Amino acid sequence: FYVVSQRSLSPRVWIRSMLYLPLLIALGIGISLSNTKAVFEGLFGIRSDFVGTPKYNLNDQSAMWSCRQSRNSSGWFPVLEIAFGLYYVLLFAYVLQTRNYLIAPFVFLFVSGFLYCGVMSLGQTWWRLRRGPRTQTAASPYVKPAVPAEAFPPRLLDSASAVESGSDSPGV
Repeated sequence: FYVVSQRSLSPRVWIRSMLYLPLLIALGIGISLSNTKAVFEGLFGIRSDFVGTPKYNLNDQSAMWSCRQSRNSSGWFPVLEIAFGLYYVLLFAYVLQTRNYLIAPFVFLFVSGFLYCGVMSLGQTWWRLRRGPRTQTAASPYVKPAVPAEAFPPRLLDSASAVESGSDSPGV
């Protein structure tokens, strides 16, 4: 699938993009635990906060990145990812000890994926705690709305707020 898609997207340089394929697979393996958690939360109706990718609107030269970073608490999940990574380190050592060299690269994808995601999550949490809380008390002159309010007609906004509150929405 990946090879065919890359070949059709960029026929001249698709072979060079295949060098990133193991990294893509390792990252996919690394995020599999959080994806599994999200699936089970959805299946069992467990409500949790959706923490999406923050949109910073850094179009200006004077825009500051540090005051716009998201405040995502990672909790215990990175520890679980690191535990999985360490398990696969032991499995990798066992694979090498038993001379199953053909399996070793695949096990290494699991090692690198889980450890990368777990260590990066813990590192981001540590960095956030080290810097201390950064709250903006006043509106920053650099922050602009992602979509201007004029983009939505008032009737559409009234319908959206009625739907959110659970009442019957007026016909749109």
